[in-house]
Amino acid sequence: MRILGKNTNLLQMLLTGFILGLLFSVVPPDTTVASKCIPPVYFRFDKSSVETGYMGNSSAIDSLANLIDNLGQENIQSIDISAFSSPDGNTRYNIELSKKRAYELEQLFRTRFPSIPESKITSRAEGEAWSMLRERIASDSLLSDTARERILKILDDQSVSVETRKWRLSNRLGSSPETGNLYSYILRNHYNRLRLGETRITVIQEPKEEEVPEEPDTLIVDNAEEAPEIVEPEPETAPENNVPLPPVVIPEIRRIPLLGISTNLLYDITYLPNYGITSIPSFSLEYYPLKGRMTYGADVEWPMWQHWDRHDFLQINNITLWTRRYFKPKTEDHFTGTYLLGNMNIARYGIGYNDKGWQGEGVGASLGFGYKKMIRKSRFFFDTGLALGVFWSKYDPYVYGFDATGWYYYDYNGRIEDFVERNHRLLWFGPTRIYFSIGYDILNRRKR
Repeated sequence: MRILGKNTNLLQMLLTGFILGLLFSVVPPDTTVASKCIPPVYFRFDKSSVETGYMGNSSAIDSLANLIDNLGQENIQSIDISAFSSPDGNTRYNIELSKKRAYELEQLFRTRFPSIPESKITSRAEGEAWSMLRERIASDSLLSDTARERILKILDDQSVSVETRKWRLSNRLGSSPETGNLYSYILRNHYNRLRLGETRITVIQEPKEEEVPEEPDTLIVDNAEEAPEIVEPEPETAPENNVPLPPVVIPEIRRIPLLGISTNLLYDITYLPNYGITSIPSFSLEYYPLKGRMTYGADVEWPMWQHWDRHDFLQINNITLWTRRYFKPKTEDHFTGTYLLGNMNIARYGIGYNDKGWQGEGVGASLGFGYKKMIRKSRFFFDTGLALGVFWSKYDPYVYGFDATGWYYYDYNGRIEDFVERNHRLLWFGPTRIYFSIGYDILNRRKR
């Protein structure tokens, strides 16, 4: 038992010495460790790329560069990155989004400061910034006490799931005279501040030499009773309410378009073989949902031209229903960029050239792609695309003036009792829609 006790004490001494040696090898005993934070980097809604021109990101990155230059890269012990997402939308998706944001920030650091060892830069995804949201709501001076308590009651209720809290925030907060719809107010003034990445830099600093205060000169007087009384200055006391005021949040004015209208410029001047130059009136309408990347719309074309003197006719009624899936999330409340397109259409037509013509009805479906670009910072946009698909039609040919009546009649050479209207079929594979449109976003959904 005594031998075991001695060995145990010896083992503890060796282990303690090893740990102390390891600590002194990492951080020398004559140094101190300090942490420094830089302004956060913000992300756009549903995006993970770092945009230098968004919400002061350029100055935040410059502050980081200046801080590292002043500290010296050799003095940096670690750079820790934390990325967050706002708690709107699907929770699992938001967690993955915060991972992408953490990765993008880490790559930015590695690219900007290649001389810093990779082992010193770490990143982690924090997911949805619920704690940060609570802090912002608690310090928001624009909210009334009643509205603030209503929001905090939902945020602090840990007895329900995260998805239930989200649903209550969007459906049960109601309105406040000071801010209007409370959930819309939170979206405008707080959620954009939760899509961020924070950075903490830990540095090793040499301790400052303690300055020895100089002794005051001794005042010598002959008569001790006449010596001046030395009054010690009273220490300054901090004010009792030394609490920083919350920043004043100015409500952002947003005009969210509900619909986009456009017309196909290619239809304005159209050339048709055997018919000549003409125009096809067209109108397109696109609906913008509040969330997601899908939009929905309809197109209408209705040329109704008749040239009886030449026996030329171009009469088409076509309605197309479609949906788009944009690759790029909407920015500045507009849907832009490349998209996939799916169409379904129904049409009837009467087309004639000289003494021949065709009339019928048909349906079609197609897939395609396109690109939409806003014109500067206005609501005007250009929209272009191409769709390929199939069109199936039932039709009849007709001719003019070959009988005694001199009118149009069906081109049928069989027995009259065997005639069946719409006896012919057409199946078309190929381009079904080509457009280059100009449009305008209209109908504000809300203002604030």
